[in-house]
Amino acid sequence: MAEHVAAGTWVEIHRRVLAPGTTRPWRTPGAAAHGGGDRAAVLRRWPATERHGSLTAVDRDEMLRVLRAFEREGLEYVLIGAAAMGFHGLVRATEDLDVVIRATPENVGRLKRALRIAYDDDPNVDEISATDLLGDYPVVRYYPPSGDLYFDVLTRLGETASFESVEAETKQVEGIRVRVATPEALYRLKQGTVRPLDRHDAEALRRRFDLQEK
Repeated sequence: MAEHVAAGTWVEIHRRVLAPGTTRPWRTPGAAAHGGGDRAAVLRRWPATERHGSLTAVDRDEMLRVLRAFEREGLEYVLIGAAAMGFHGLVRATEDLDVVIRATPENVGRLKRALRIAYDDDPNVDEISATDLLGDYPVVRYYPPSGDLYFDVLTRLGETASFESVEAETKQVEGIRVRVATPEALYRLKQGTVRPLDRHDAEALRRRFDLQEK
């Protein structure tokens, strides 16, 4: 049974401005090993204004629109990262949605259909390649035309995580069913990583849910 979540409370957006020419899917060999790449190489960073409290209507509506499209197309996915933490009541600023999808050509097709629905047939969606996601580049970064947030889509995270191995539960927000990694799964993904922010997240999860270090 899906747990209901208040729509305006699960995540905040940390707004950034995209450099010219970066509103397109992005991938790099470094992503295969680390679940991501050198963000500074593709995203020029200006000082950002953090907003606290509820999402603005645009941010909230955009996320709900994407999640609704995922459900409509039957995408097999699990939400991880800061947005997933927000569904469990640990809200912090973030600029992206991290999703692990089942690694099949059919499911990559569902992802692309969902993004086309959410972003008015953005032609850059066509650059998301099943060959990449199922091969040497298991992480693709997609920048929608809106520029409000971006997506890191993964089929595996190093050798430790995949759609099949990440424990998930179903949450419900405004009638949309969302597959979200459990607190324990998020803790395992973030525990022992090199990023200080991930270590901070892991500690917050451990304290909030009384998790045991492994």
